[in-house]
Amino acid sequence: MSNASRTGWGARVVAVGAVAALGLGLNAGFAQAASLKVPLTTANINCDGSSAGGTGTGPGTGFVVYNTPSSGTLIANVVLQNARANTTYNVRLIQSAATCGQVDGTITTDSFGNGSVNIKEPDIGTTAFVAVNNTNNPADDYFTTQVVPT
Repeated sequence: MSNASRTGWGARVVAVGAVAALGLGLNAGFAQAASLKVPLTTANINCDGSSAGGTGTGPGTGFVVYNTPSSGTLIANVVLQNARANTTYNVRLIQSAATCGQVDGTITTDSFGNGSVNIKEPDIGTTAFVAVNNTNNPADDYFTTQVVPT
């Protein structure tokens, strides 16, 4: 994707309603357990996790299971369900605004719109979220998780 194409969404991440989720008790649950399952939604959030307003228009649902093994690694198992069939989605595991534009993996859905990928990287921050964008329509067909503590 060209830099000009990124201008429309590069400053924001299409994602889930972020900071409000921290008040729902997810912080304590993730800190006590080594993993946390978080739904994907179509809320639009900025790279810093704040709300950007609007929602994605693509079909489907899914979830992310975050794991933080004691080795200082963050693992995100990203699962799409009933999304667009035979479609490639870019997946970003965002731990800071500096990593916001970095594509960490892809999911190519099957004929039912299902697919998954595991993303593994060093745990460099105190929070993280996942953004999933259809490579053919990244500004409108997207999913994200809320921001979670790592």
